Amino acid sequence: MKRSRIYGPAVALLLALTAGGMANAGSVDAAFTLSLGGQTIGQGQYSAALTGDAYRLKGGVAIAGAPEQENRPLFSGTAGSFGTIRGDRLEVKGFSAGIKGGKGPQALTLDAARLRGFIDPLGMILLPVMQGGDPCARTLHVFDGQHQFDLILKSGGPTRYRIAADGGSRTGVRCSAQFVPRKGFGKDDPVLPLRTGDGVLLWLTPAQGGSVWMPLRVQVRFGDGALTAEVTRFVERD
Repeated sequence: MKRSRIYGPAVALLLALTAGGMANAGSVDAAFTLSLGGQTIGQGQYSAALTGDAYRLKGGVAIAGAPEQENRPLFSGTAGSFGTIRGDRLEVKGFSAGIKGGKGPQALTLDAARLRGFIDPLGMILLPVMQGGDPCARTLHVFDGQHQFDLILKSGGPTRYRIAADGGSRTGVRCSAQFVPRKGFGKDDPVLPLRTGDGVLLWLTPAQGGSVWMPLRVQVRFGDGALTAEVTRFVERD
């Protein structure tokens, strides 16, 4: 599979892809690697800052080109998002992204009006949970400025994830997700086969006392391989 065929909506899924009124401020900083078919192709990071019921997210990813172009990524992108936590959902107030690769540099800004009823792709890394709630029991309605799709999450049971950078481990849950395209996808879009079965898997861990859950591993499975993001560093601060 050519890397250039999967970096669009599929990478958005990875960026992904993660209490009404939190009383305390806190933050999470994480780094991750990207692999395709078991081969490392890139790296990225994400962060979440929480103050009361407000949140602010940042993320970035770079996917390598051919070996002889080691210092020239095939694709790179950064994104930012902010809004308010309302119970077990996010109310997005703004999203922006900058992308280099494909047809050239692109910039995108979405305001609250355009995102009403949706979360942006970066919002998939932050899953608020009411006390005693199941982080996997939800449907995410996502809009990236061009594509609208749903992720219908289902619980896959408890899990433990080992973080490579520090040798530690975190408890969490594994979710499967059904991908449902809504608008903006062409008939030959490489992510459309994800409609059949549970092509997206997420490993989530609680943060900030369990009021939000965030991804440690996200896997998007295709017919001839899987695109995987795995956290190598996960740091919480009060």
